[in-house]
This record gives sequence, C-alpha cells and structure tokens, in this order.
Amino acid sequence: MALDITQLTPEALVLLTAVGWSPDRHYDATTCIIEPLTAVGWPIFPEAQRIFETIGMLRFAQGYLPPDRTHSLYPAAPGRSIIDHVSFINIDLHFDPYDGFEIDHADFLADWITHPLVAEHGGLLCPIGSCAPMDPIFVCADGLVCHGSFEYMYPVPGLIILGDQIETALNLLAYDAVRFGEGRAA
Repeated sequence: MALDITQLTPEALVLLTAVGWSPDRHYDATTCIIEPLTAVGWPIFPEAQRIFETIGMLRFAQGYLPPDRTHSLYPAAPGRSIIDHVSFINIDLHFDPYDGFEIDHADFLADWITHPLVAEHGGLLCPIGSCAPMDPIFVCADGLVCHGSFEYMYPVPGLIILGDQIETALNLLAYDAVRFGEGRAA
C-alpha cells in the first residue's frame, strides 16, 4: 500500500519528490532491510512493510537533494532552494534502519521494545530510519511513528511522537525542514 498523498502537506510532497519519491514508487526492501532486521529479532508488521516499500532507503539531507530544486513554500524567502532550509537546520533523515545506530545490538533492541509507549501502541516496534546525527525513527504496530532519543535513555529510552502514522510524521518533519523558525503546524 502506498502513501496516502491526500494526507501529505505541500511541504512533504515537495521534499519527497525532491529526493526521488513518486506516488507509484515501490521499493523491494526484502534483501536490504527486511531480512537483516528479522535476522536480529526485529518484527516486521504491515505498517513497517508499507513504509519500507514506499520510502525505504530515501534520504533527506543536503547532499541528497538536487541543488536546482526551488519552491516558494518558505514565505520569508520565496524561491529559495530547499537545500538552504535543510542545510540550515542540519536535517538528515535516512529511511534505512541500519544508518546511524546499532540496530543489531541485543541491549538496544531490549531497551526500546520495553518502552511503555510501545506497549500502549500494539506492543511491537520496528526501526524505519534515523534522524541526524544517529537517533532512530521507529514505527509501532498501530502506525505511531516515534523519534528515539539517546539523550534520555535511562531509566527508559526517550521516545518523541512524530505522528499517528507515517504521513503525519512526514508532514511534521517536512514542515520543520521547509518552514524552520516559524513554529510547528497545528
């Protein structure tokens, strides 16, 4: 199942298309993502599978956005390059679960899956990517998307909710990247 483009904001659509995504994109995540994750104990459930197939291996970072992409979404400076915005806030989102953190470390797995928030949202957790510099992005069984924070690991790992599904999480992340300095969307 693809992303629901009717739920994506203009900012999210601009950033997604700038890194090569299209509504009909289908990434075969079996070898690069799914098999390695299941080999170390991470569960793959339908929402994780959907995310891997639609945005798996995409990267939102200065070096991965084409330099000629401009858009008037930033109200203070219409026409500025999206790279200017992404670079300014040093955003680096990589939808590759192995990028930036020790996904196969047994303690790492145990720390995150025992978080109370995970229990409230279906009891399953799967890494879907990372956020610079090395914080994981997870999806819960019911679709909730969280950003893991190593700054607040004990007594339990810190999880910051990004959205109730991948579309709302992408909207928030894109809003932060494109409209930095304005505050978050309501």
